Amino acid sequence: MAVVCDPDAVARKDVSGSLALMRYRVETATVRFARMTGGVDHPLVETARSRLKAADTAAIRAAGGLSPWTRTWIGVAGLGAAAWAAAALCDRVGLPAGWTIAVAVAALGGAFWPVYAFTNALAQRVDRRRTKRPTSPPPIAAPAGVGPAAEILALLRMARDDLAAAVRRRVADHRFGRVARTAAGFDWLRRHDPQLFWLSLADRHLCQVICSIEAWLPTLDEA
Repeated sequence: MAVVCDPDAVARKDVSGSLALMRYRVETATVRFARMTGGVDHPLVETARSRLKAADTAAIRAAGGLSPWTRTWIGVAGLGAAAWAAAALCDRVGLPAGWTIAVAVAALGGAFWPVYAFTNALAQRVDRRRTKRPTSPPPIAAPAGVGPAAEILALLRMARDDLAAAVRRRVADHRFGRVARTAAGFDWLRRHDPQLFWLSLADRHLCQVICSIEAWLPTLDEA
C-alpha cells in the first residue's frame, strides 16, 4: 500500500466502497422482491422485507461515522459555547460568581444531549454520503432463463460478498487484526469494534433474508 497522510481515511474509503456496492445490490434486490411479492401477505415474506431494511441500516452504520477525535472536538466546542453563553448572560445581569458557576454547570448539563444528538445526526449523514450509490454502478442483468427469485437470491449473495470484502479490509487495517485469525478471536474483535459489529449484523440480516425467501418459495407450489 502506498504511504499516505491518513491511512485510516483510506481504509474507511475502501470499506465504504464495498458498503456502497452492497447497498446498491440490496436496493436493487429490494425493488425486485417488492415487485415479485406485490400483494403477498406471508410471514416469511414480511420477515424478508424487514430484514432487507435492517441490513441496509446496519450497512450505513458500518461506514464508521465520525472519528473519536471529531466527536471530541464537536463536543468540546458545543459544551464550551453553552457554558460561555451562560456565563456571559450571568455577567450581564450581574449575578455573583457562585451563581454564575452554578448556571454554567447547569448549561453544560442541559447542552449535553443536544450536542450528543447533533453529533449522531451528523455521523449518520456522513455515513449515508459514504455509502451512497456508486457513481458508475455495475449493470445488473440476469441471464436468459433465470427467474426473478433466483436473480434476487444471486443479488443478495453478491451483497454478502461485498460485506465480506469490507470485513477483510477492516480486519486487515485493525491494530488488533491478528486476533481475528481464529473464530473466537474474530468474535472478540467483533464485539469490541463497532464497524465489525455492524458489518456482521448486516450479514446476519442478509442471511435471514435469503433463508426466508428460500423457505417461502416452496409454499408457492403448495398454494
